[in-house]
Amino acid sequence: MPHPKKKILTVTEITEYCGCNKYKVKRYIARHNILPYSLTVRGLRKDVRQYELTPDMEEYLRTPTEPRGEAKNDAVKEAKRIADGWLTVQEIADKWNCSYMKALDILVTSHAKWKWEDGKPYQGRKLWKIPETLSRQPTVHKVPARISTKKDWIDSLPKIDGAQIKEMVLDERRGKKLVGKTVVVEMKGSGVVFTGKLEFYNMCQFFVRKNGVVNRYRHNEAKVLKEAK
Repeated sequence: MPHPKKKILTVTEITEYCGCNKYKVKRYIARHNILPYSLTVRGLRKDVRQYELTPDMEEYLRTPTEPRGEAKNDAVKEAKRIADGWLTVQEIADKWNCSYMKALDILVTSHAKWKWEDGKPYQGRKLWKIPETLSRQPTVHKVPARISTKKDWIDSLPKIDGAQIKEMVLDERRGKKLVGKTVVVEMKGSGVVFTGKLEFYNMCQFFVRKNGVVNRYRHNEAKVLKEAK
């Protein structure tokens, strides 16, 4: 049999297709840290997020939820997590009514507190707390850098540690050009090399999506070597 065509749907369309409520869909998306597949337009609404409806996701959403004690405990645990202010990036993006990557960028540049859900590195979801002061408001768009024929501002960096700062800025520029592309990453010390989609990059850290999960790496932990061929 030929491979079935991918189902790319909005949250509302997924609920109608699978016969479940929006809460169940959004909870599945947040729990599995699923990023939007693409953006679309629905009526007057622009940039409506679309997700790939995988067989596993469809099976889960079509399965009736049984009122078990374990499910109730999970619901209580989730309610307490949210009440304590620990949210996923997607929940914060929904709260701010902005994109996932914009919410992530604001949290990172605002030095927001974060932790792993299960208390161990890379175990469970990464949870964030919205800081009192944000680097910029979610409604404010970044102003693109002006194209100028004048001398690059990087050449005006102070001589003290100027060379090191300049290398960091140039590396950040290199990394940002690779955002959205599949790159080769090397773990420093272990020599482990893997590929993944680069989601975010600055001079302090970068985020790589691998097997549907986005992980954060500091530059002293790993290095983006090049674009994967």
